[in-house]
Amino acid sequence: MKPVGIQVIGAGLPRTATSSLQAALHQLGYHPCQHMISDVVRDIGGLGHQWTQAFQARDKATRHAILREICKDYRAIVDAPGCFFVEDLMEIYPEAKVVLGLRKSPEAWLKSYNETIGTARYNYTWYSLGFLLPPVRWLWNFGLYWEKMTREKYHTSVPTLETYHRHNDYIRRVVPKDRLIAFEPSQGWEPLCKFLEQPIPDSPYPRLNDTREMRRVLLYSHFVGAGLWGLAGLALFGVWKGIDLVLR
Repeated sequence: MKPVGIQVIGAGLPRTATSSLQAALHQLGYHPCQHMISDVVRDIGGLGHQWTQAFQARDKATRHAILREICKDYRAIVDAPGCFFVEDLMEIYPEAKVVLGLRKSPEAWLKSYNETIGTARYNYTWYSLGFLLPPVRWLWNFGLYWEKMTREKYHTSVPTLETYHRHNDYIRRVVPKDRLIAFEPSQGWEPLCKFLEQPIPDSPYPRLNDTREMRRVLLYSHFVGAGLWGLAGLALFGVWKGIDLVLR
């Protein structure tokens, strides 16, 4: 089916079961649905670069043009960076509905964050080892943009319980009630399908745990980054030895 523009906007912060929501939206027909892990990180030169431009754009018209390009091939968007541009996306797609993903508690969100994203955030060892990998450099800069936006908009830092509360309060404030649902996966299909006016699938609501995948990606970047630094060192050593032989 040819994409017809964004119809569902996921406003929940990262670590609010966004991978499960993506799978659910795919099952309901909102395919493809953009997610940082499955889409942005795998296309740093394309989507990643465009999202960087969106973060940097202060002029709304310019930012909207960038966001239209980012979303042109998608029917839904969840997770970051999209959840930080909800107001813009609502203006661009006035018929889109907004799903505010929640955790069972703010404390559960913070714990999940600290066990995944938090292990790499401001981790200079991870950044140094993975510096030669474009996704690592992009994720590092994304963390800086997230921090900057959080301080400007919510007057707090990432990660804190205040971040979770203030983001969710902000979404509830800027999104009209008839376009918004606050949704926690344990509620199952019924409230989500009713809100989106879709039939309830026969299968259970997706329960994807992307914690293991995220940890695998971080570990992979450690090993590959270290390997690239090793190869770079060997190459430099080879060049040095070659010059030394020539000069003898």
